Amino acid sequence: MVDESKVSRLDSLTGARFIAALSVFIFHAASIRIFQPTGPDSDFFLTISATSGTMAVSFFFVLSGFILTWSARKYDTAREFYRRRFFKIFPNHIVTFLLSLVVYATLAGALLPALLNITLLHAWVPKMPYFISFNHVTWSLSCELLFYAAFPLLYKLAQRIPVRRLWWAAGGVLAAIFVVPLFAKLLPTEPRMMLLLTDNQSFSEPILQYWFVYIFPPVRLLDFVLGILMARIVLAGRWINLRPLPALAVVVACYVLASFVPFLYSLNAVTIVGVALIIPAVASAETAGRPTFLASRPMIWLGEISFAFYMVHMMVILYGRQQVGYRHFLNTTQGIGWILLMFAITLVGGWLLYVAVERPMMRRFARARRKRPAVETTVS
Repeated sequence: MVDESKVSRLDSLTGARFIAALSVFIFHAASIRIFQPTGPDSDFFLTISATSGTMAVSFFFVLSGFILTWSARKYDTAREFYRRRFFKIFPNHIVTFLLSLVVYATLAGALLPALLNITLLHAWVPKMPYFISFNHVTWSLSCELLFYAAFPLLYKLAQRIPVRRLWWAAGGVLAAIFVVPLFAKLLPTEPRMMLLLTDNQSFSEPILQYWFVYIFPPVRLLDFVLGILMARIVLAGRWINLRPLPALAVVVACYVLASFVPFLYSLNAVTIVGVALIIPAVASAETAGRPTFLASRPMIWLGEISFAFYMVHMMVILYGRQQVGYRHFLNTTQGIGWILLMFAITLVGGWLLYVAVERPMMRRFARARRKRPAVETTVS
């Protein structure tokens, strides 16, 4: 078993958060068609980034369950937990929501979508003007809100699972995730939404089916539960001693496999195995004294601002696209330069949001009111 008194900060997972946030950024930057439609550039960027973007979201969800379980302590109360989680997500959310009203002045929705968005309930509504509204990426926070609400109960239930059955429980959750697309196929096929396969190819998918598999909070709760179980496996000393590099090979294999399966399966079902293995592999390596480059100071800094980076990136990308003009396209050099510029602006914007809002609010309102051990595991 892992000796909790000797558990260090999981800095490698902090650094990994930025890799995931960057993957989402690249996917969204590629999806707004900045390159010449007749050239291969946008096809290339969109093709390589689509699956990595959806895998990154799954990574965040599994990581949430893993870290909350890893850092849970007996002296914690549900009230303190909820307070910390509230001040982790809502200050950034409210600030970026208000910014979205300025950035998307001509795109602002009606009162009801606004109310659902500001309260993070919008992902429960299977209509795109609701779950993709204002600051578009906040649908994932709507899922996280459910995760946090359910965590105290889920943690207690997970603690009751006998150690010898933890892998069976994790396998059961993986099986449930895999069959989700089968249930989604029972939903209506209309209305549909257009999705870009490449810049020169597109296809349509039923909105309800996409929403059920990828957006619906109770379905994505399975990812969170999987993270809880993987943390318990490591803490109980039941990890299979899979090192980070072999685990990364599984991630790559899942990434490639996603290109050969139906769309709904590519969103999570075939990639979740790699995600579920890489997180405990990295954590186990660090606790064994084998930290990866992800634990370097630059990566830790990037990881610490990754949530704020994630919260501002889509607004930066869409605003930058508006300034270029949606009917104007760039050549390869210009397009890459534009993406790098959007990245730099997002990085600065994320840092400003972190130092001006997230960090002060966490220090002021989210610190534990009871004395904590000298060493604490903090990634989120």
